[in-house]
Amino acid sequence: MASYSVWLMLSPAPAMVCRAAMQEASALALSSTSAPPCPSFTPHITLVGDIVPGKDQRTPDEIVAQLTETIKLSVSSTLPDGCILRPRRAAAMDKGCDTWNMCVMLWIDAEESLSKLREEIIARTGLQVEARTFRPHISLLYGVLDFDKREEIARALNERFFDESEDLSFKLHKVALVESPVPGYDGIGDWKVVSEIDIQ
Repeated sequence: MASYSVWLMLSPAPAMVCRAAMQEASALALSSTSAPPCPSFTPHITLVGDIVPGKDQRTPDEIVAQLTETIKLSVSSTLPDGCILRPRRAAAMDKGCDTWNMCVMLWIDAEESLSKLREEIIARTGLQVEARTFRPHISLLYGVLDFDKREEIARALNERFFDESEDLSFKLHKVALVESPVPGYDGIGDWKVVSEIDIQ
């Protein structure tokens, strides 16, 4: 069974910075733990996660086509002039939280239009989606590490990649529809981009 997510894709320059930060974070995590290597993945911001068609009688191709059209219509009505994303600092997930896929993150300040885009996509699909509050971020590391180590990694990434004195803002590049297994957390290697919508 597959579910779908809507990702905000980074333009080449910020994506390159995030990939380098992710590689550094993985290396730092491995230097102090016997845990398996941290999984690699494309840097992105999840706008809507866990869209589950349920007992939908349509074929996967028909579902993808409908969701892609929904995203296109939502983008055109809510982001006619694009959207500016402003990365903040890398941070460890809240102390006491063991959320594996938000081990170390880069929080994102986004325009209000981004929340409107999320709301419109959810309303148009009419399908079950994740219930989590939307907190724009780019995950830089997946894994199970104690809080002190996560903070140490976040500090190192900020010193090297996310200097507060630099303007790291960028325009939203693409919106992607991604297919993933259910449950999704154990199947990163099976994530598959099935369609992309360019942002003007």
